[in-house]
Amino acid sequence: MTNHSIAERDRIERLDALLERLQQRADTAAAPNRRRARRVARLFRIFGLLMAALALANLYFVNALTQEVRLVVGELDQMTGYFVRVSERMHDMRGSVAAMEAEVRLMPVMDAQVSAIAGQLGPMTDGVGAMERSTAALDRNVRGMRGAMHDMALRFRALNARVGAMGVDVHEMAKPVP
Repeated sequence: MTNHSIAERDRIERLDALLERLQQRADTAAAPNRRRARRVARLFRIFGLLMAALALANLYFVNALTQEVRLVVGELDQMTGYFVRVSERMHDMRGSVAAMEAEVRLMPVMDAQVSAIAGQLGPMTDGVGAMERSTAALDRNVRGMRGAMHDMALRFRALNARVGAMGVDVHEMAKPVP
């Protein structure tokens, strides 16, 4: 072999040894970097898992919020129905109040009429009292007439008896004389 090839070979061996040392140094220097890279990868996985857990929690809370919003909307719809009914009742009450106002306006007229009737009650009461007295007098007169009619009936019976007796006498007188 030639010197040149030996020198070349030695040079390659030295370079190979140098490369091995560099590789060892690089491996030694890279070991902490690899540890850091594994830690960072682990942290990324943990961070990813935490983000996934937060996303699931957010989905749960958004779903719960959606359900609550639906309930609130339903209650608001029901409350709107109540307000509509209250409004209709208020409208009816306004009509009733207006009718009552019209009737209250008639109260002075009715009061005047009742006062006029009350003013006429005094003379009517006097008239009724006089009618009661007249009726009592009429009742006494009717009782007296009943007594007189009873007496007349007794007299007519007695008169009938006498007329009957007279009829017998007249009948006896009508007989031929013997």
